[in-house]
Amino acid sequence: MNKKIGMKVFAVLLVGLMLSVSMGTTAYAASVYLIGISDTGHDHMSCFDDITQYLKTMGYSSIYKREDSKYANVKSMLDAGEIIVTRSHGGAFKDSSGNYIGSFIVLPDRNLCNSDIEELKDGSLSNAKLIVYGGCLTAAGGVDSANIRNLVVASEVKGASTVVGFTEEVNCKGANTWVKFFFEHLSKGDNIDTALNEAKKETKKKHNILQALGSLHIDSCMYRGAWDTTFN
Repeated sequence: MNKKIGMKVFAVLLVGLMLSVSMGTTAYAASVYLIGISDTGHDHMSCFDDITQYLKTMGYSSIYKREDSKYANVKSMLDAGEIIVTRSHGGAFKDSSGNYIGSFIVLPDRNLCNSDIEELKDGSLSNAKLIVYGGCLTAAGGVDSANIRNLVVASEVKGASTVVGFTEEVNCKGANTWVKFFFEHLSKGDNIDTALNEAKKETKKKHNILQALGSLHIDSCMYRGAWDTTFN
């Protein structure tokens, strides 16, 4: 490249970066974002320390752990990350007949709802190879149809390759364990479908008492999108 042209290009990029900073905007690289929302008595962060080694094996070096991120920042990370994992409380909305009509995750300033995702432009989440909504009822109502309204379906419809969530209220310890096993299997080359289901089996073995009591609910973990994606 001509040195003068190269310097001009560099100058343009530098000015753009400076403008971005001066305007108070936050730019996120296409990498991994691990988002935990704290709550007394609930562990929503430690699993991220455990899976960092697996993510590195999968080829990721830009791994960002974020605790108590607010709504606007979470939306920015969903828009830019290749892998996004949230660990938080979740919930769902029902109509007067008891049918699920939406879901959300709890954030410090306001909840992130499926309607927030539905308002995005088509393809807005196309950078995301994998989104995991690790909270209760994030996939409430199921994932079989694009007409179902929950975070998992909405995120896949807006471009994410594969999105994972839970159709029921999942045990917090069990969710952490499942996340660890899931990424361990991905790091070994298993595709998303295999990794998800093997992680379910291993989580039930590890928490066999919770499973026997019927309070684990790890089988409610479901995904929508590409089943055969691998990461190494």
